[in-house]
Amino acid sequence: MLNLDPAVAGLRANWHLLRDFERAQAILPIVRAGMSRRHLAIVLNVSEGTIRNLLLILQADPDDLALFRRGDISQNEILRRVRGHGAVPETHGQQVERSNQPSVRPPKRPNSIEPVPLLPLLSLRRERRVAFQL
Repeated sequence: MLNLDPAVAGLRANWHLLRDFERAQAILPIVRAGMSRRHLAIVLNVSEGTIRNLLLILQADPDDLALFRRGDISQNEILRRVRGHGAVPETHGQQVERSNQPSVRPPKRPNSIEPVPLLPLLSLRRERRVAFQL
């Protein structure tokens, strides 16, 4: 196993100077060498989610990466694109076709429970109170 201490120490010293894409490129070899994301997050004093998101950025399309590096899209936007929110899902390597028709909800069933009138029940309660007070 490689000695990762110098690489992590150098990354920690320059962390605040690096942009997100450069951070992602710097942590990838460290994670591939065997350091856990959680331990790396602790050493760098960031959250594990930050490490996970930075590594996700590297999976983006080259066009999206170019936009991100220029500052045209935010980190949240590139993460949305990588995660595929709104994209067509894939199943076993095949794309699932999605129709252009919006999904239609079935109509709500009519309420089959009829409301119970409360006035007779209230009058029964009053009669019971009167009976117990005697």
